[in-house]
Amino acid sequence: MPSGVYKRSEAQIRALIANVKNPKTRELNSISQLGKKLSEETKKKIFTLERAKKISETHKKLYKEKKILPPFLGKKHLEETKKKMSEKHKREKNPAWKGGLTRLEKREKLAGRSKPDKCEICFQYPKKNQYICFDHDHKTGKFRGWICQNCNAVLGLANDNIDVLNNMIKYLLNQKIIDNVL
Repeated sequence: MPSGVYKRSEAQIRALIANVKNPKTRELNSISQLGKKLSEETKKKIFTLERAKKISETHKKLYKEKKILPPFLGKKHLEETKKKMSEKHKREKNPAWKGGLTRLEKREKLAGRSKPDKCEICFQYPKKNQYICFDHDHKTGKFRGWICQNCNAVLGLANDNIDVLNNMIKYLLNQKIIDNVL
């Protein structure tokens, strides 16, 4: 073996970690045992690996005590980075920007009028846990009116087919006539 500074592999460095006397001063028990001087690079690696081992043990303890989040929940960003990120995605620059209007405001703008309290077909207030729907033609996308969920369901199940809806009216009228006769 050549004399002088001896560089070790990662495996050898890990084996030396057990022999560290004081990680702050990087004094080693192993110098006298091996009879070789360690390079500054090897000393730094030993110090870094030992420090990382202590840090990870501290983190495990804090995580168990629920004082910190687990490491897999995402990065912690510097305040400067957070500011840059927020500026980059502010309002119009954000790819999800939709013009600053709420969903209802957009629909009222498309409709050209505000949403009423009653259905425009059955003239009823929506029942509990129901609401007035923005009705539109699915082929053209053109607004038709504000209707309750029940009327919207009927139109949807009939596939907006006027013939089917007329047949339903005829059916109901026939049933009424039969009931009056009986």
